[in-house]
Parts: sequence; C-alpha cells; structure tokens
Amino acid sequence: MSNPPGESSAEPSDEEKYLGYGRALRASVDKAIRPWLTQLVLALHGDPLTNALTNAIEVVAEDAWANLTVLIEADVDRPLSGPLEQIRRAVASIGPVLADHGVARPPRDPYDEQMQPDDIYSLGPISFMDLGPDVQSAGITWGAAKAHLHTSRRRPSRP
Repeated sequence: MSNPPGESSAEPSDEEKYLGYGRALRASVDKAIRPWLTQLVLALHGDPLTNALTNAIEVVAEDAWANLTVLIEADVDRPLSGPLEQIRRAVASIGPVLADHGVARPPRDPYDEQMQPDDIYSLGPISFMDLGPDVQSAGITWGAAKAHLHTSRRRPSRP
C-alpha cells in the first residue's frame, strides 16, 4: 500500500517524536490551565471574577504557552528548567493582581518561599496531576521521550 501524496513512508526520527510529544504536552496544558487557575483564584478571591483577574488568567495561559514553546523547541541537551517550572513562572504573575484585590497571602512553607519566591500565593502546580490526568499523561510521555532521546544520543553506535 502506498502513502498518500506528500507523506513519507519513513518512521519519524526520535527528535521528531520528541517534538510531537512536547507539542502534545503544550496543548494539554493550554486546554487545562484556564479552568484550573480559575478554580484556584475563585477559591482565594471568591465569585465573581473581576475583569482584571480574568485578564490575568489569560496572561498566565499565554505566558505558559510561550514558555513551553521555548522549552519544547530547544535542543534536548540545552539545559532549561522543566515544563512544571515553566508553568510555575507563568502562574506567579497572577500574585500581584490577587494582592491588588485584597486577597490575603496564605502562610507559606519556608522551602516553598525559597524555591518559588515570586509565587506569593503558592498557586504553581506541584505535579502535572494538579492540572489533570491529560496533562499528567502528556507530561510523563514527554519526559520519557526526552530521556530516550538524551540517552540515545550518548549510546555508542554499533557496527
């Protein structure tokens, strides 16, 4: 059976698979981040969300998309923080908006304060599962693909 015009019969390379898994992770985060963050903000602020909070949630989603794009398009050997850190960086930007709305800062663990000083409300996800099972699955798959690609580049070639 032949392939449709314009399609190659070649198996995608490990790099192409890795990029595809990264894009799937980014898409799953993009789908989950707004409802997840809205739920967190509602729990802190209450109903209804103001325009400023709604806009801040959108900024977080856009920043997470941009941060994840940089990560997934970077070479696997380029040292960058992982996807959860990229999401945490984006989420931290909503803190000042919550503060402007008079939301009291929760008590924070000293380790959390040291590791995530900009996330003054401790909103950043601890694991992929915080964003839901689809993000968890995509994150684990992306991580495994990254490990595979990283390892395969260091494996001695066989004759």
